[in-house]
Amino acid sequence: MKSSLAALLAVLSAAVLPVASFAQATAAPDQPARGGRGMGHGNRATREAVRAALTPEEFSRLKAARRAAMADPAVQSAWKAGDRRGARLAMRDAMLRADPQIGPVMQKAMAARRAAGGGRGKRSS
Repeated sequence: MKSSLAALLAVLSAAVLPVASFAQATAAPDQPARGGRGMGHGNRATREAVRAALTPEEFSRLKAARRAAMADPAVQSAWKAGDRRGARLAMRDAMLRADPQIGPVMQKAMAARRAAGGGRGKRSS
């Protein structure tokens, strides 16, 4: 009984290990691994740059406005429709409706994001 269990474990591990190593090998070595969903799918350096550029009060206001905007039906329908540009514009408008004085904070965050290399402009090749 113990030998058949050991044989079964050996066969299963032989079948699983090549699949796991293949999954790791498929990522390009110069590309960072894509993690979970965080603040706008950006990478960690971009998020940290935005956080460093804002005061704690500004950052909390930005988060609160974003949270309120995500509950907006126009934002939700644009995301569900797959319209990324429309969703971003709807999100911006909803954030401004949630907190009318958040505009300068949003501009400051976007400037920090672009400086960190996470902006939405043209990429240099």
